[in-house]
Amino acid sequence: MQFQNAARRIGAWGRAAAFLGLVCLAATAQAQNTVQNPNLTNSLPPWTLLLSSAPDPAGNGSVVWTATQDASGVLGTSGAAQVDLAASPSAAHAAASVSQCVVFAAPTMVLQANYGARFKIPASDVADGSVGAAVEIRFFSDATCTQFIAGAGGMQGRAIVSGVPDDGFWYSAGDPAFTPPANTLAASAEVHATLRKLGTSAAPYTGYFDDIFLSLNGTVPVSLQSFGID
Repeated sequence: MQFQNAARRIGAWGRAAAFLGLVCLAATAQAQNTVQNPNLTNSLPPWTLLLSSAPDPAGNGSVVWTATQDASGVLGTSGAAQVDLAASPSAAHAAASVSQCVVFAAPTMVLQANYGARFKIPASDVADGSVGAAVEIRFFSDATCTQFIAGAGGMQGRAIVSGVPDDGFWYSAGDPAFTPPANTLAASAEVHATLRKLGTSAAPYTGYFDDIFLSLNGTVPVSLQSFGID
Protein backbone atom coordinates (compact mmCIF):
# COMPACT_ATOMS: atom_id res chain seq x y z
CA MET A 1 0.00 0.00 0.00
CA GLN A 2 1.19 3.61 0.16
CA PHE A 3 2.78 3.68 3.62
CA GLN A 4 6.50 4.11 3.02
CA ASN A 5 7.91 4.24 6.53
CA ALA A 6 9.17 0.72 7.17
CA ALA A 7 9.76 1.32 10.85
CA ARG A 8 6.17 2.45 11.31
CA ARG A 9 4.87 -0.53 9.36
CA ILE A 10 6.81 -3.07 11.43
CA GLY A 11 6.19 -1.43 14.79
CA ALA A 12 2.47 -1.00 14.30
CA TRP A 13 1.74 -4.72 14.22
CA GLY A 14 3.28 -5.20 17.64
CA ARG A 15 0.90 -2.75 19.32
CA ALA A 16 -2.44 -4.42 20.07
CA ALA A 17 -5.63 -2.61 20.89
CA ALA A 18 -4.63 -1.26 24.29
CA PHE A 19 -6.39 2.03 23.69
CA LEU A 20 -9.70 1.03 25.29
CA GLY A 21 -8.84 2.35 28.75
CA LEU A 22 -7.86 5.73 27.37
CA VAL A 23 -11.11 5.88 25.42
CA CYS A 24 -13.08 5.30 28.63
CA LEU A 25 -11.24 8.15 30.35
CA ALA A 26 -12.28 10.47 27.54
CA ALA A 27 -15.94 9.47 27.68
CA THR A 28 -17.17 12.95 28.53
CA ALA A 29 -15.76 14.53 25.40
CA GLN A 30 -18.10 15.72 22.68
CA ALA A 31 -18.68 13.21 19.91
CA GLN A 32 -17.73 13.74 16.29
CA ASN A 33 -16.97 10.79 14.06
CA THR A 34 -15.92 12.14 10.67
CA VAL A 35 -16.41 8.75 8.98
CA GLN A 36 -19.61 8.15 7.01
CA ASN A 37 -21.51 4.88 7.53
CA PRO A 38 -19.08 3.85 10.29
CA ASN A 39 -21.21 0.92 11.46
CA LEU A 40 -21.83 -0.49 7.97
CA THR A 41 -25.60 -0.17 8.26
CA ASN A 42 -27.59 -1.69 5.39
CA SER A 43 -24.90 -1.24 2.74
CA LEU A 44 -21.22 -0.71 1.94
CA PRO A 45 -21.11 2.83 0.37
CA PRO A 46 -19.31 5.14 0.67
CA TRP A 47 -16.71 2.49 1.55
CA THR A 48 -14.85 1.07 -1.45
CA LEU A 49 -12.18 -1.50 -2.24
CA LEU A 50 -8.54 -0.35 -2.18
CA LEU A 51 -5.74 -2.67 -3.31
CA SER A 52 -2.04 -2.21 -2.60
CA SER A 53 0.08 -0.82 -5.42
CA ALA A 54 3.69 0.07 -6.22
CA PRO A 55 6.10 0.26 -4.52
CA ASP A 56 4.30 -2.54 -2.62
CA PRO A 57 3.14 -5.62 -4.56
CA ALA A 58 -0.15 -5.19 -6.39
CA GLY A 59 -2.93 -6.52 -4.18
CA ASN A 60 -5.70 -8.82 -5.31
CA GLY A 61 -8.99 -9.14 -3.46
CA SER A 62 -12.53 -7.89 -2.94
CA VAL A 63 -14.82 -6.22 -0.43
CA VAL A 64 -18.57 -6.71 0.07
CA TRP A 65 -21.15 -5.76 2.66
CA THR A 66 -22.38 -8.70 4.72
CA ALA A 67 -25.42 -8.92 6.96
CA THR A 68 -24.13 -12.09 8.66
CA GLN A 69 -21.51 -10.27 10.76
CA ASP A 70 -21.83 -7.26 13.09
CA ALA A 71 -19.62 -6.13 15.97
CA SER A 72 -22.65 -5.23 18.10
CA GLY A 73 -24.58 -8.39 17.25
CA VAL A 74 -27.36 -6.53 15.41
CA LEU A 75 -27.63 -8.77 12.37
CA GLY A 76 -29.72 -8.04 9.30
CA THR A 77 -29.68 -4.25 9.08
CA SER A 78 -26.33 -3.45 10.66
CA GLY A 79 -23.58 -5.51 9.11
CA ALA A 80 -19.86 -5.38 8.40
CA ALA A 81 -17.40 -5.09 5.56
CA GLN A 82 -16.01 -8.43 4.41
CA VAL A 83 -12.51 -8.05 2.97
CA ASP A 84 -11.06 -10.99 1.04
CA LEU A 85 -7.34 -11.05 0.26
CA ALA A 86 -6.57 -13.46 -2.57
CA ALA A 87 -3.96 -16.21 -2.43
CA SER A 88 -2.09 -14.64 -5.33
CA PRO A 89 0.14 -12.74 -5.29
CA SER A 90 1.89 -14.46 -2.42
CA ALA A 91 4.37 -11.59 -1.92
CA ALA A 92 4.80 -9.87 1.42
CA HIS A 93 2.89 -6.55 1.82
CA ALA A 94 0.21 -7.38 -0.75
CA ALA A 95 -2.97 -5.96 0.76
CA ALA A 96 -6.70 -5.40 0.32
CA SER A 97 -8.67 -2.77 2.22
CA VAL A 98 -12.09 -1.28 2.69
CA SER A 99 -11.42 2.43 2.30
CA GLN A 100 -13.08 5.83 2.56
CA CYS A 101 -11.97 9.36 1.69
CA VAL A 102 -13.32 11.67 4.40
CA VAL A 103 -13.69 15.27 3.19
CA PHE A 104 -13.73 17.89 5.94
CA ALA A 105 -16.19 20.78 5.85
CA ALA A 106 -13.22 23.16 5.90
CA PRO A 107 -9.43 22.76 6.08
CA THR A 108 -8.67 21.68 9.63
CA MET A 109 -5.52 22.04 11.73
CA VAL A 110 -5.09 18.51 13.06
CA LEU A 111 -3.40 18.53 16.44
CA GLN A 112 -4.43 14.99 17.38
CA ALA A 113 -6.50 12.15 15.94
CA ASN A 114 -8.40 9.31 17.58
CA TYR A 115 -8.99 6.45 15.16
CA GLY A 116 -9.80 2.77 15.24
CA ALA A 117 -11.93 -0.15 14.14
CA ARG A 118 -13.13 -3.56 15.23
CA PHE A 119 -12.35 -6.70 13.27
CA LYS A 120 -12.99 -10.43 13.30
CA ILE A 121 -10.83 -13.11 11.68
CA PRO A 122 -12.55 -16.40 10.78
CA ALA A 123 -11.06 -19.53 12.30
CA SER A 124 -10.81 -20.92 8.76
CA ASP A 125 -7.97 -18.48 8.01
CA VAL A 126 -4.46 -19.91 8.14
CA ALA A 127 -2.94 -18.89 11.50
CA ASP A 128 0.65 -18.76 10.28
CA GLY A 129 1.73 -15.25 11.27
CA SER A 130 1.97 -14.11 7.67
CA VAL A 131 -1.08 -11.82 7.63
CA GLY A 132 -2.23 -8.93 9.76
CA ALA A 133 -5.39 -6.85 10.20
CA ALA A 134 -5.04 -3.11 10.73
CA VAL A 135 -6.74 0.25 10.65
CA GLU A 136 -4.86 3.04 8.86
CA ILE A 137 -5.26 6.80 8.43
CA ARG A 138 -3.63 9.34 6.12
CA PHE A 139 -4.15 13.12 6.00
CA PHE A 140 -4.15 15.22 2.81
CA SER A 141 -3.87 18.91 2.08
CA ASP A 142 -6.49 18.77 -0.70
CA ALA A 143 -10.15 17.73 -0.59
CA THR A 144 -9.73 14.62 -2.77
CA CYS A 145 -7.28 12.53 -0.72
CA THR A 146 -4.55 13.14 -3.29
CA GLN A 147 -1.85 15.40 -1.80
CA PHE A 148 -0.49 13.41 1.15
CA ILE A 149 1.00 15.45 4.01
CA ALA A 150 4.41 13.93 4.75
CA GLY A 151 4.43 12.06 8.03
CA ALA A 152 0.70 12.49 8.61
CA GLY A 153 -0.23 8.81 8.55
CA GLY A 154 -0.64 6.11 11.16
CA MET A 155 -1.44 2.43 11.44
CA GLN A 156 -2.41 0.07 14.26
CA GLY A 157 -3.17 -3.63 14.08
CA ARG A 158 -2.11 -7.15 14.96
CA ALA A 159 -0.63 -10.17 13.25
CA ILE A 160 -2.82 -13.25 12.93
CA VAL A 161 -1.01 -16.13 14.61
CA SER A 162 -1.96 -19.41 16.22
CA GLY A 163 -4.63 -18.91 18.86
CA VAL A 164 -5.84 -15.56 17.53
CA PRO A 165 -8.53 -16.52 14.97
CA ASP A 166 -11.89 -16.86 16.72
CA ASP A 167 -15.24 -16.74 14.94
CA GLY A 168 -16.91 -15.43 18.09
CA PHE A 169 -14.61 -12.55 19.01
CA TRP A 170 -14.29 -9.01 17.68
CA TYR A 171 -10.86 -7.50 18.27
CA SER A 172 -10.13 -3.77 18.40
CA ALA A 173 -7.25 -1.74 17.02
CA GLY A 174 -6.56 1.96 16.97
CA ASP A 175 -4.77 4.93 18.47
CA PRO A 176 -6.58 7.43 20.73
CA ALA A 177 -3.84 10.03 20.51
CA PHE A 178 -2.11 9.98 17.13
CA THR A 179 -0.11 13.18 16.72
CA PRO A 180 0.71 14.26 13.15
CA PRO A 181 3.57 16.63 12.31
CA ALA A 182 3.22 20.21 13.51
CA ASN A 183 1.07 22.50 11.36
CA THR A 184 -0.83 19.65 9.67
CA LEU A 185 -3.60 21.52 7.87
CA ALA A 186 -5.79 18.83 6.32
CA ALA A 187 -8.75 19.07 3.96
CA SER A 188 -9.38 15.31 3.81
CA ALA A 189 -8.30 11.99 5.26
CA GLU A 190 -8.27 8.40 4.08
CA VAL A 191 -9.37 5.69 6.48
CA HIS A 192 -8.55 2.07 5.61
CA ALA A 193 -9.33 -1.23 7.31
CA THR A 194 -6.79 -3.61 5.86
CA LEU A 195 -5.69 -7.21 5.48
CA ARG A 196 -1.98 -7.29 4.62
CA LYS A 197 0.44 -10.16 4.01
CA LEU A 198 3.35 -9.67 6.41
CA GLY A 199 5.38 -12.42 4.83
CA THR A 200 5.24 -14.65 1.78
CA SER A 201 2.03 -16.67 1.83
CA ALA A 202 0.02 -18.48 -0.86
CA ALA A 203 -3.08 -18.70 1.36
CA PRO A 204 -6.26 -16.63 0.94
CA TYR A 205 -7.53 -14.62 3.93
CA THR A 206 -10.84 -13.10 5.03
CA GLY A 207 -11.48 -10.38 7.57
CA TYR A 208 -14.61 -8.59 8.82
CA PHE A 209 -14.42 -4.90 9.79
CA ASP A 210 -16.95 -2.76 11.64
CA ASP A 211 -17.29 0.34 13.89
CA ILE A 212 -14.64 2.32 12.02
CA PHE A 213 -14.02 5.82 13.33
CA LEU A 214 -11.87 8.92 13.04
CA SER A 215 -12.30 11.90 15.33
CA LEU A 216 -10.09 14.97 15.54
CA ASN A 217 -8.63 17.16 18.25
CA GLY A 218 -10.00 15.52 21.36
CA THR A 219 -13.50 14.37 20.39
CA VAL A 220 -14.67 10.82 21.06
CA PRO A 221 -17.25 9.02 18.89
CA VAL A 222 -20.55 8.32 20.70
CA SER A 223 -20.26 4.60 19.97
CA LEU A 224 -17.07 4.45 22.04
CA GLN A 225 -18.36 6.23 25.11
CA SER A 226 -19.83 2.91 26.35
CA PHE A 227 -17.32 0.60 24.73
CA GLY A 228 -17.37 -3.11 25.55
CA ILE A 229 -15.65 -6.29 24.47
CA ASP A 230 -17.64 -9.19 23.06
